[in-house]
Amino acid sequence: MKTTLIMMMFAGIFLTACSEDDVLNYDFDTVEEAILSIITAADSLERLDGLDDGGAVDIGSYSSGGLGKIAADTLSPIKIGRRIDSTSFERTVEILGDTIAIVTSTATITGDFIIIAFISLDTTVIDTFVKPFNMEMIRKIKLRRVGDGEARRLNWRIVGVTPVIGGTIASTIEFLEFSMISTAGDSLIITDPLNTFFNWRELPEFEPGDTVTVLLTLTNSSSFDREMVLMHHGARSRIDKGRKRLFDDGTHGDEVVDDNVYTGNFRSRTIRGRMRHGFIDAIDWGTIFDPTGEVNTKVMGLPYMIRRMP
Repeated sequence: MKTTLIMMMFAGIFLTACSEDDVLNYDFDTVEEAILSIITAADSLERLDGLDDGGAVDIGSYSSGGLGKIAADTLSPIKIGRRIDSTSFERTVEILGDTIAIVTSTATITGDFIIIAFISLDTTVIDTFVKPFNMEMIRKIKLRRVGDGEARRLNWRIVGVTPVIGGTIASTIEFLEFSMISTAGDSLIITDPLNTFFNWRELPEFEPGDTVTVLLTLTNSSSFDREMVLMHHGARSRIDKGRKRLFDDGTHGDEVVDDNVYTGNFRSRTIRGRMRHGFIDAIDWGTIFDPTGEVNTKVMGLPYMIRRMP
């Protein structure tokens, strides 16, 4: 009798827990609420912390051409980087017919852009410059209806995701074309980010340890008309990523000097079957070299996979 009673008590607790869990996870007043809960749960899809350098990081060598456009107190940067303070999301849902939903997700990112530099007129003096920034990043996520049950959340499934695109609010930089080409023959080209959907279950893939060539074509209408382009790659978190420069100097694998096509490469991580995030990051020279210049950047990012063993 005692055994039966205990089992009945556990069964009652289990059924109660399941009922409460169903209410918490699946019972929503509207389809829109159910869809937004799916996006919130898939937080790895929208990771942006790969843009966070945690502070200033070495940038290596650069050409000083074009610095005459900047005042005499031009900086000679040694390290640059972002330190992100906060990221918040605002999402809207558009239902298309009976079977498709599009979520537009806008992330607002605040933080500081940090520059450690020599003052050009006195290369014995190093100073740190901290510039606050505010960025908006937008991506779209496509869902398809797969059922029509009472549990609204179970009726929808993520089937596609676009790259994320954005930058500082008044950025003068625009991306025209972005491509990634691996030595194993995998490639992709993006010209219209918010209308380019990747199958959520078939994201771009690269072989572990493969060399991936990156090309970015852009325009910049700022008074400096020059920029530094970086590739943040391999990110699952801020501490697990790399950062490489791209060049438009006719060297470093770049074919034509000053044609606004930046070229570089990185090696993919060696852990198979993991989602990674890559970000192409163009920073106007006024941000880096002018001590009073505001932060002016354009960024595009996308998730990709390291191919699993066959």
